[in-house]
Order: sequence, then structure tokens, then C-alpha cells
Amino acid sequence: MEAGLVTSPGARVATNQDLLEQVFKHCDPATNRGDSDMLAKCARVAHAFFQPAAKVLWEDLFDWSPIFHVLWKCMMSYSSSW
Repeated sequence: MEAGLVTSPGARVATNQDLLEQVFKHCDPATNRGDSDMLAKCARVAHAFFQPAAKVLWEDLFDWSPIFHVLWKCMMSYSSSW
């Protein structure tokens, strides 16, 4: 911690990537009947949450369908803008 910089315990927890990853692993649909939509929302809600939530969300893929779904939505969005 830098001299003169005071952070709350909550701020330290919310920016601890290792701790956040462990919390998000409890929401992992592959292991705990979690919700992938909730993990995706967590990844988008705060910059500090993106890396650990996205890591858990995309860590264990059983097939390529989630990736194809994301790419399809991007292609449709891109083509409709023409």
C-alpha cells in the first residue's frame, strides 16, 4: 500500500483477483449448477470483475456452441449495421 493511500477492506476484497476468482468458481455452471448468464453479467458490471469472471466462464467448455453463439450474434449485429 502506498503511503497516505487508505483503502477500505471492501475495496481490497473487490480488487483481489484471486479471491474474486474463487467466489466466481462457486457460480461455475460446469461444476456447481451455476448460471453462465450471471457470470457473464458479472464480467460486464465492473472492470475489476471482468478477468476472474471471464476466466471461470470460459475455462471449461464441453463443446464449441457457446463460442459459435457469440460469434453468430456479433455477425448478425455487424451485418445489420450495413
